[in-house]
Amino acid sequence: MSFCTKCGKEIPEKAAFCPSCGARSSNTAAAEAAPSIEQDAVEKKDGTLIFWMALLFGSLGVLCFMLGRPVRGFLYFIFGGMIPAAIAGLMAGMGQPIDTHSWTAAALKISGLVVLLFTCIDMLNIARNKYRTSDGKSLYSGARYMIVLTVVAFFVSFFFRF
Repeated sequence: MSFCTKCGKEIPEKAAFCPSCGARSSNTAAAEAAPSIEQDAVEKKDGTLIFWMALLFGSLGVLCFMLGRPVRGFLYFIFGGMIPAAIAGLMAGMGQPIDTHSWTAAALKISGLVVLLFTCIDMLNIARNKYRTSDGKSLYSGARYMIVLTVVAFFVSFFFRF
């Protein structure tokens, strides 16, 4: 048996908190085994703004930058927006527009589709209330209409790329 450092009453060995005053026990094994209330707290946020940013600017990585995922946002920006536009601009500037059947066009389409797919997965997770920030402390919630908009946006974008 140990004693509470706050009130001085006896505390059972496996107790993480004092049964009398509720203070945390000095017993380190029990204190480590007890789950922290702060760790389990998840802040629920409205995902409407995040969803619309993903829908409108998904290939630029805006969603990822807003949610604290800069590496992922940078990859979206490079492979979904920047590289395809830069290559197309360079080719057109040299007087050689991209042939729709060349390997360059295929690579640009594939990179754009991969970013589109990952953006749509992020949007579906927001709509299904399963999207968390990179630290895992915030959960973004959405609405059912977002699922329909995501599917429509995917197919429209997919067909415009081919």
